[in-house]
Amino acid sequence: MKKLILAIFVMLTITGEAWAYDARGKYSVKGTGLKSCGAWVKNRKKDSSSSRVDTAWMNGFLSAYNRFVPGEKDVARGVDMEGWLAWIDNYCHDHPLKNYFKAAMSLIKHLNNRQR
Repeated sequence: MKKLILAIFVMLTITGEAWAYDARGKYSVKGTGLKSCGAWVKNRKKDSSSSRVDTAWMNGFLSAYNRFVPGEKDVARGVDMEGWLAWIDNYCHDHPLKNYFKAAMSLIKHLNNRQR
């Protein structure tokens, strides 16, 4: 878990977003990760520039996970981008009040469970 937290820290630091956690593992996510799943669904329906930014954020999140979680080379192996985007679309449709960060963490949990 600490490695995942480090991965997220590095990813958000690189993109210029603020992020921190305390000794109990509590943390704050800033920027794109805070956008609601309702916004995700709306943006994806319009195929807007915001949708492309959202997709890039998710790609970066998965890439950072792959880079900084020991032993992980591709958490989404066997699933192309359209596949995991569809998964996020469904998650966000069902959970419009959750944020992108929660959607991304749920996707990673789903992908990890699928590989066991």
